[in-house]
Amino acid sequence: MQLGLVYGIYVVNDLYANHLGFMRNTSFFSEEFAQSWLGRYLVVLPIVMLLLSIFLVWRERTKERYLLLIIAAIWLSWLYSASLQLVPIYYLVVAIIFVILLLQLLLIGLVGRKNRG
Repeated sequence: MQLGLVYGIYVVNDLYANHLGFMRNTSFFSEEFAQSWLGRYLVVLPIVMLLLSIFLVWRERTKERYLLLIIAAIWLSWLYSASLQLVPIYYLVVAIIFVILLLQLLLIGLVGRKNRG
């Protein structure tokens, strides 16, 4: 499912490049989101996810937790290196990566529960 979401980034990029209506809606909502309070404080979310993943790896070293740490670090670095001016689908990519991180957290919870029970 996570790989499907990564592929979804390319699909959304293709939609943006080839469909004028999608391009207009994406541009409008991206500008609106950038002006909202959540858009201004969006940088806090990857930092929290990175700290949470470091804590989880520190508690128990499993490959799922290391993968969460890697994804969170990539997300944080991408968030600081890209911008809405460089990547028109910036907030869509941010949302897709956030969903990938949530799925990884769910996977960690399921694997942890299976190992305990």
